[in-house]
Amino acid sequence: MVFFNFLLLLFHFILIFPLCAKSDKVLTPNCNTPNTTSTSFDSDLSRLFSSLTNNASQSGYSTYIVGQNGNTLYGAAMCQAGTTYTSCNTCLTTATSDIVELCAKKVNATLWYDNCILRYSNTNFFTSLDAYNHCMPGVTDVQQDLKDSLNNLVSKTMLNLSSNAAYNSSQKYAVREVDFTSSVPLYELVQCTRNLSNDECHRCLSDLVGLLMIENCSSGKLGGRVLAQSCYVRFETVEFFDSSLISSSGATPFPSVTNTTDPEPMTPTITSKVLLTNEGLSHGMGDHEISIIPSSIRTDELVQYSLETLQIVTENFSKRKKLGGGRFGEVFEGMIDGVQVAIKKLREDSVPLSRLLDLGKEVTLLAPLYHRNLVKLLGFCIEAGHYVLVYEFIDNKDLGKHLKDDSLRQTLDWETRRRIIKGIADGLRYLHSESRNKKRIIHCDLKAENVLLDDKNVVKIADFGLSRILRADKTYESSRVTVGTPGYIAPELWPPKPIYSPQADVYSFGVLLLEIMTKWTVSAYEGVLTHDVWDHWKSNALIEIIDPSIADECPEEEALWFMLIGLSCVQGDRRKRPDMKNVVEMLRGEAPLPEPSYPGYYPEERQPQKKNCWFSRIMK
Repeated sequence: MVFFNFLLLLFHFILIFPLCAKSDKVLTPNCNTPNTTSTSFDSDLSRLFSSLTNNASQSGYSTYIVGQNGNTLYGAAMCQAGTTYTSCNTCLTTATSDIVELCAKKVNATLWYDNCILRYSNTNFFTSLDAYNHCMPGVTDVQQDLKDSLNNLVSKTMLNLSSNAAYNSSQKYAVREVDFTSSVPLYELVQCTRNLSNDECHRCLSDLVGLLMIENCSSGKLGGRVLAQSCYVRFETVEFFDSSLISSSGATPFPSVTNTTDPEPMTPTITSKVLLTNEGLSHGMGDHEISIIPSSIRTDELVQYSLETLQIVTENFSKRKKLGGGRFGEVFEGMIDGVQVAIKKLREDSVPLSRLLDLGKEVTLLAPLYHRNLVKLLGFCIEAGHYVLVYEFIDNKDLGKHLKDDSLRQTLDWETRRRIIKGIADGLRYLHSESRNKKRIIHCDLKAENVLLDDKNVVKIADFGLSRILRADKTYESSRVTVGTPGYIAPELWPPKPIYSPQADVYSFGVLLLEIMTKWTVSAYEGVLTHDVWDHWKSNALIEIIDPSIADECPEEEALWFMLIGLSCVQGDRRKRPDMKNVVEMLRGEAPLPEPSYPGYYPEERQPQKKNCWFSRIMK
């Protein structure tokens, strides 16, 4: 084994050495954009590059703007952490020459090198997180029986690095050395452009780490990187950064992580210790730690329960105390200090790292929130392999069960359904614009099963594990992944370039509203629910699909008004959908309702050419 590892390391060094020696060779260009028509483009670009090269060589990162009157150019340059002034300056000088040759007259372009990144655009990208990415896998395969160990080690340590770079480094980077085997070290680096917020940096790096170790990238490879315009991640078996420069630059040095023996293939089961430090609550795996809950969570907002307390109140998580369960965990009831609570426990035998990070995200998002239509998070526990969230107790099941069960559906009279619809809308409006933490939150998985009802049928929106935070000055953000539940997912969330915005939640809300109003549910319906509702609307037959259990008590005009609000929310063009504040006003009858256009995914050949005659009647 030792001899094999030596040969493997030597072979990989020989292969990677030319790459290190030719550090100013462009790795990949991205300039597949239209040509500019500006007559001042060349001179503006020259001034832009001069400023970027000088400033970034000194500080490691620089942005600059040139031009005016619609011919503005925005530029950014970044040097890799651990790069000398000379190496950085040489790299950027080469880049400014290459980019003119490779991307001549293009309105925006990005070039990546070993030691630097150079980018310009005719649109302002300084406040955006861009989704473009490019994988460059290593060339050496690890032996098959060590593949899973390598993938797990790199994923876990680089996710930890991502947290450090985002939240503990003013320069938005982190490096680490970790031993894969006793003779094969791994050197890891993650880095963001400094214009990103802490949360954006963390999301960007986490996404790239997730892409790094998939089969068509660097899975089972001794080295690899993923390049994006806003961040990048890389690991190799030889040191490709100067750690002495990083230590002397004022950045926090990160300690090495060592496996004392050759790693065995890892199982999904994770046993851990809890570490509560000034960096927050971390998840420890042997010598590896991954930040799960940041230190910004205030202790007066959440209780950190002991495992012993939760075992006592749930009778050691017994079946008798179980309320329900799903793929990743189970929910139990209990009584703590005289208050009934719901205890959500992730499965010990199946805790994927992504779900563990979702748990941390849910704690981070819910801790500062308070609204009568959001489920209240009371506390958490991460101890001895147990991962638990403690919520207020909601004892009347979720809306999905009421809609799917005929007997429960009958209990939802028109007045109750109207309150439920308005409660969901109020909760979403709070998330999108009025939450205490001054950040806009996109739920990303609104569906009937994530709407709980208390004993008075008051709505409590739950399950924030897939949610995203949107900065107040942004209206949307691009991503690389699609999350949510089919049937509720807005059309703009599908590849190749998913776009997340509050309008995605508006779409899901529209689907949910139509489920509540009609006799159909997404999970049980064979067709596309929104399309069939639209077809009935076009045929002036919308009243025919209202749930028979409320048809007699629900005023026809009011029912049609609510249905039209639902259709306005599921329009295919997200820009035409109302925001949740406007939805709340329409539900109250305080705002006009524009005639909706066709819903998402609706076949083009079936799109309407004329107005519906009922609309003018409803608007009177």
